[in-house]
This record gives sequence, structure tokens and C-alpha cells, in this order.
Amino acid sequence: MELAFRLFRDTFIFTTKRLILTGTMTKLKPLLSLSLLALSTLSFTAEAHQRPYFGAPLELPARVEGENFDRGGRKIAYYDTTPGNRDQAYRTSEDVDIARNVHTSGCHISAIRSGEWLEYTVRVKAAGEYDFTASVATTASGKSFQMLIDGVNLMGNIEVPNRNSYQRYSLTAAKRVKLSAGKHLLRFQTQSEYFDVDFFEFKKASNDPPPQTGKVNLILDLDIFNDSDDAGALAVLHSLIRSGEVNVLAMMVTVSYPYSAPAADAINTYFGHPNIPIGTLQDNTLLPTGGWYSQISANYPHDLVNAPNATTLYHQILSQQPDNSVVIATLGPLRNIDNLMLSSGGMDLIRRKVKRLVVAGGRINEDGSSGTSFNFKMTAASTQRVINNWPVEAWFVPNQVGDRIKTGNRLLGAKSNSNPVRKAYEIAKNRYDGPDFRPSWDQMGVLIAVRGLWDGKLTSVTSGQLRSNSGGNVSWKYPSRNHPDKNHHWIKLNTNASKISVLVEKMMMIDP
Repeated sequence: MELAFRLFRDTFIFTTKRLILTGTMTKLKPLLSLSLLALSTLSFTAEAHQRPYFGAPLELPARVEGENFDRGGRKIAYYDTTPGNRDQAYRTSEDVDIARNVHTSGCHISAIRSGEWLEYTVRVKAAGEYDFTASVATTASGKSFQMLIDGVNLMGNIEVPNRNSYQRYSLTAAKRVKLSAGKHLLRFQTQSEYFDVDFFEFKKASNDPPPQTGKVNLILDLDIFNDSDDAGALAVLHSLIRSGEVNVLAMMVTVSYPYSAPAADAINTYFGHPNIPIGTLQDNTLLPTGGWYSQISANYPHDLVNAPNATTLYHQILSQQPDNSVVIATLGPLRNIDNLMLSSGGMDLIRRKVKRLVVAGGRINEDGSSGTSFNFKMTAASTQRVINNWPVEAWFVPNQVGDRIKTGNRLLGAKSNSNPVRKAYEIAKNRYDGPDFRPSWDQMGVLIAVRGLWDGKLTSVTSGQLRSNSGGNVSWKYPSRNHPDKNHHWIKLNTNASKISVLVEKMMMIDP
């Protein structure tokens, strides 16, 4: 439109000057009429100029409703990859999908696709630091967006929390940003898809640091039976407790061996946390004998006598937690998880309270063939039920992740046997000694449960699902008619194993 107007303007001025110079002003009227007639065929709409939705820029600090993006139309004030407004709840002539909120008044941006963007003209009242958050919802992890300010990405990628529902909104972790006074253009843009946005909010920053996302609320399910990596995993966990990264809600022992729970309590006591609740499998059918952790429970202080039933403790602990707030990490057979799923109300409790299950075990092969591990074969029926029917997000950490991350020798050389973890590795050394000593399968399960992909040290495949057969053999299935995409993550090592070994063993060597 602006180009057409300039062409008309320039033609009109040139024609007028020419007629004045030649003295033929009598011809100006019909020429002017023809020019105006041509101009009337052009489409002049106010939407072609970008401007704030309510006329004047919204003044920050304030909440910016997602649906109140600027006027101007597609490719000017917004870009949407699909034509039309699918939900027709608001601004029905725009090509942005806007739906009505279910539990609150107002509307939200829905069905967001990769490559889409929306712009908002705002005015900052006073220069200073502001904390930015957004109210978002999704049913999958790994979603993120950017909020550009005057074309510059000052806040990096902003992660969308996954609450496994489009009706349950969460605030993103706060991002602190400096803003100058005056007018600014915000651009919400994304390379992810399938999440919704209710609003964005800028609050004047206080003198306190930005709000943090908080510690991971963890339940650790382990077998602590006849290998040292269970003790190593507990040492790593206590290192993470000390660094303020995790809140351990409980531990569950998933074998019938009577000395497993007391040994876990002894290690917890050594590191100064004797009151972590511990439940145990009580059906006496899964490895009741043959372990060696009785040497830990008999020689290190603890006060655990009768550990409660693990399924009962799962119900007690989960029912007390906020919705979608708990990560469960399993390092052994999946019997306890299976029992929880089969228990009365168990599946509903999982859907409401559990954010993620992290399963360490099995072997996932790149060629699609099936693989397994001792833990998966020991309780094959449980393995199949849990992997194929778990109702919320699941991360699978196959043994390939920990195979080459060898630990234990440095610990043995640096610590004395007053340390029960060191004692566990001494016992294991006499049984399993090999190059660089023991793999760190369980330690990696704990680290991934707490730190996720650990600043890029790990990566994940999110397209597809893990499946188990009746023998506890598992394989990754990419999306197909028979195996639709699920909220499963296949975790892979993405850095040098030797470097990770040093980091892991350093965590294992913390002092009490």
C-alpha cells in the first residue's frame, strides 16, 4: 500500500508540474480524476500498519495477554504457519489460533507451531531490571521459545515446563533483563511446537535474585544388592543434596534381600541424613539371598529395623506432594514401580503427582534390535508392564550410557574404610576387578534424574517409544501406525566418557 501511495504521489506531482510549466492547467482535472480513480482500486486497510492492539503501547511492568498482539496482520504483526483461526474464540479474522481458557477467564494462544511469531508494542515506564515469566502449558518436554526485545534475544531459550496437560498452566523460570525507558517491540518466537501461551509478564525486579525453579523432588528406587554402583549412586546423591540440587523424599528398595534397606540407611547416616524414609519390597520372591551388603549394614551405624512396604510408602509420599512435582529414578528391577501401578489408585496418583520416571537399565541398540540387562530380565513381566504402560513422561538410560564411565579406583586410593562407600568398592574389587574398574550405571541414573541432560553432556531421542516384550527385552520403535509417538526419551552420552568418569568419582568422594 505504501509503495502504491508513493507511486500515485510522484505521478501526481510530476504531472502537475508538467502541466503548470506548459500552461495547460485545463487538462489537470481529468488527469487528477483518473489518478484518483486508479487509487480507489487499491486496498487501503488500517491493518497494514503495525500498531498496538489497544491503540497505545502497554506500559510495563504489566501482564501482556498473549492474544493481544499488535494489529497489522500476517507477516507484519505476526506470522502463523496455518491459515485461519482454528478455535474462533477471539479476533476471528486473524490467522492466529486463539482458544478460550478452560479454568479461568480470557483466552490463550493455542496450537503453536515451529517458526511462528507474535509482536507486542510496549512502553517501559522506568529503566531498570525486570523479571520476565510466561504462563504456558504443554504435554511434552523439550519445548522452548525466545522473547526478543527490539530484535535482540537478551534472555536466551526459555523452557516450557511440562505438566502433561493443556489445562494446567505453569510459569516459566524467571529471566532477569535490563530495559531502558521508552518504547520497545517484543517478539515471541518459537522453533518448538504444540504448546499454549496464556500471558507474558514483566515485574520490576527486587534486590533479591530471580526466583529459582527449585530443587528436584526425588524418590530413588534401587536394588543395593551385590554391586558397588548402588553405593556409588548414593554417594553422588548426597553430593547433589549438599549442592542444593535435590530434595530426597524417600528411597525404595526393590529386592527382597533383608540387608539392602539397612545398608542404604547406614550410608545415609554416614553422610548426615539418617531420617530419609526407606521402604522395601516385602514379597520375599526377588533375590532374598546372595547379596553382600550385609557387610555394610553390620559394620556401619544405622537405626532402621523394620522398613515399611514400598508400595504403601509410595502412596504416602506421593499423596503429600504438589501435582506434577516428583521425579522417580529406578536403578534396579521394576517390581516396585509395577506394584505401584497395579495398586488401588496407583495409576491416578502417578498421573497427578509424578513429573517424570527415569529408568536406568536395559540396552537400547541403534539398529533397532532388542536388548536387555540383568535387572530387566529378573522381573520380565514387570519390565513389560511398566515400559509399555507407564502413563506419564519417561526417560530411559540404557546401560550403554554408564558402560564406559568407570569409577572406583580413585575412591579406593583416597578414602579409608570408615567410609561405607569405599568399603563397598573394596568388596566389589575382589569380585569384578577389570580395566578402570566398575561401570557407573547407577550413578548416571541419579545424575540424569537430577540434572537432566547435564548442560549438553547427554542428548536424547524423543521421537518414538521404548517397547518391551514378555522376556524383558526392549527396543526403540520410531513412530508408526503400530507404535505411535509417546512421551519417551532415549538418553545417550554426548561427551568424552573419561571426563565424565572424573566428575562422577569426584562426587563419590565427598566427606561426611
